[in-house]
Amino acid sequence: MKFPRPRVPRISFSWRRITAGKALPWVLFLVAAAVAMFNWYQWRGLKADNHEREVVASVGHDFVLALTSFSGTTIDADVRRIKSFAVGDFAQQVDQTFSDAQIQRIKSAHVVSKSKIAKLFVEDVTGAQATVFAVVDETVTNRSSPASRTDVLRLEVGLIDTTDGWKVNNVNILQTPGTGTGLPGG
Repeated sequence: MKFPRPRVPRISFSWRRITAGKALPWVLFLVAAAVAMFNWYQWRGLKADNHEREVVASVGHDFVLALTSFSGTTIDADVRRIKSFAVGDFAQQVDQTFSDAQIQRIKSAHVVSKSKIAKLFVEDVTGAQATVFAVVDETVTNRSSPASRTDVLRLEVGLIDTTDGWKVNNVNILQTPGTGTGLPGG
């Protein structure tokens, strides 16, 4: 036995029917509203990303200057400033690098390190992690070498977003080959 096919109502959208009725303005309004909301959402996300990159760049800039500008007369305050940026493994490295003995060497050698950032840019910001790259011209003098020596340092700084803001958790100093630390014997 064959059953008759059910009749499916034919739905047709004719352009004339749409343009002649009241539906066209509403359809256009809804499309325009959807496009506007999508664009606003995208713009808002880009604006937030740009703000985060600016914050990371600012923290990176301040940290690089703190790390590369110090003197024997202000070294205790300089180390406290560097430590204010440090978390995790890098905080332990700061404690080791600026041990009491090392601070005494810097003081007794009258080391003065002044730096100028030649280039600094944010390489990446992904979630709660960021990377900043900097090129720094560092001029160093000390008691045994009063004539200044300028080195070009390349630094890659890893940051993490903490409850206290962006903090440094990793630093790679890519120093120009053949340069020292500015300390006697260094």
